[in-house]
Amino acid sequence: MADKTDTLRVTPEMVDLEIKRELYHIPEDTTLTICTIELHNGFTVTGESACADPENFNTEEGQKRAKIKAREKVFLLLAFRSRDQAHNQEAKRDRALEKLRDSETAQSDPLLRAALEEVPEPAKLFLSECCEVDGSDGSFASTQEIISAFQDWQVAREKIAWSPSAITRALQRIDQINGKPIRYVKQQVTGWTGFQLKASK
Repeated sequence: MADKTDTLRVTPEMVDLEIKRELYHIPEDTTLTICTIELHNGFTVTGESACADPENFNTEEGQKRAKIKAREKVFLLLAFRSRDQAHNQEAKRDRALEKLRDSETAQSDPLLRAALEEVPEPAKLFLSECCEVDGSDGSFASTQEIISAFQDWQVAREKIAWSPSAITRALQRIDQINGKPIRYVKQQVTGWTGFQLKASK
């Protein structure tokens, strides 16, 4: 099975596989080179390159630069597709887990229920690395702040960012950071109490 970091990485080889053909066009009496890349699904992107001094214009160099810019757009499209697929997989998993938690099987099986409620290790690691207990309430302006911080932390490590609901469930089940007690108040506007994000270095 491929690692999650591999599923989110776009490589030059992946870009190559998506390209069906490349077309170049230089409008008459200009130094503008346009590269049009057609993908296998029929979608097209373009890249442009212009030379400020007509005397220095070089067709081969213009095509090379225009192609690079067109390929950059293909790269962005593949990056979006990869991230979107990962997000949909996370959402699908969350829905399946939620359905399983509410099932009669989970309610009647203590071992299964305990496994479903186990705190994921990434949540513990995030709080240990990025948060500190200050003993006061309202350390975060909103629950969204801690969710965004958690997702940024995951992405920085080339991991798939969890959905907000998955993050909330995981953090709700943690009652301490490095041995110091914390608590989560679900209905309060401030949401998370008793700890705060460490200052960015």
